[in-house]
Amino acid sequence: MGKAFLLDRSKVRLPEKRIEADQVEAEVERFLQAIRESREQLTEIKDRVLDPEVRRHAFILDVHLMILDDQMLIQDTVDRIRKQKVNAEWALDLTLEKLDAAFHAIEDEYLKERRDDLHYVSARIFRNLLGRSMTTSPRSRAMLSWWRTTSLPQTRYR
Repeated sequence: MGKAFLLDRSKVRLPEKRIEADQVEAEVERFLQAIRESREQLTEIKDRVLDPEVRRHAFILDVHLMILDDQMLIQDTVDRIRKQKVNAEWALDLTLEKLDAAFHAIEDEYLKERRDDLHYVSARIFRNLLGRSMTTSPRSRAMLSWWRTTSLPQTRYR
């Protein structure tokens, strides 16, 4: 199984399953549906932010939405499902290990923060795959609380 950097494994155990050839396209669709659900959730959160001071920092959500459109993330995961015949959680975990290794080699602090964004978004995708909403999770509440109390120039995200 992948490293513990993607999710707090004590809270969520990702299933690793081999799938049959006739299940592949349904599994691809399940993954793509989790991406769509994640996008809808982030858009809803962004739309609910009304306070102008907090809204100034909503670009973080735009970054997360762009990650959900990243073709490397999506296509690599879809290809793994199809070629390796594994479930979406396992395929995504393998893709993220590959991306994390690339980010890990980079010394730039800004790009390391984007790695954190990737981890947050991937946790959302995993939770949608597993059928668990993040809208009331402690992490989501902490992020919303952070937006209410922090300005970005002074404090690093996360």
